[in-house]
Amino acid sequence: MQRALAESRVVVVNGPRQAGKTTLSRLVLGDARHVSLDSQPVLDACLAVAPGHPDAAANRAVLDQAPATAATLPAGARRLHLGCGDKRLEGFVNIDVRATPATDLVLDMNDFTLDGAAIEVAYSNAFLEHLYRDKRIPHLTALRRALAPGGAACYTGIPYFKAVARAYLEGAPGTFGERFDLYNAYRYTHGDPDAQTFGAPPPPPEP
Repeated sequence: MQRALAESRVVVVNGPRQAGKTTLSRLVLGDARHVSLDSQPVLDACLAVAPGHPDAAANRAVLDQAPATAATLPAGARRLHLGCGDKRLEGFVNIDVRATPATDLVLDMNDFTLDGAAIEVAYSNAFLEHLYRDKRIPHLTALRRALAPGGAACYTGIPYFKAVARAYLEGAPGTFGERFDLYNAYRYTHGDPDAQTFGAPPPPPEP
């Protein structure tokens, strides 16, 4: 964190709620000011300071509790493909947390709003498990608010953890490799770690 702050004016510390991000930031930065954006007056005051204003660079500060991202969809957008990865659906706004050849909009869907949207269809496959557990209900709530009357959301390919655990414990045949090992279990519960980290296909299984 200290090395990142030496190279950049803004560093984002991300993670689940109650994971110790605020405590860590205060311990590492010590004398830095701690500003919580969870307070609307504080947020308004921060937004009122233009980037070139002397106060903007006068003091280093930790910004905590950043609000949800208000996404701006392309004009006329009515169909969303959430967590598209590398798979593009024509006629949809393809959304992912990282830029890929298929992505139309880069957006972290753990914290987001779709102000003024009127979505007819929101579709995802093998996506919901990638959200933080405590963000899944807020995610669904935000999406529900963005649906047009009669609109629908469809989430498919959600892992059934009991079946995944049973396959691992019983040593069932693996999707990658002969045995359903921890790598196979992780792929089903979280997605392919190699593709998520490096944007590359998984390595071939060892003989």
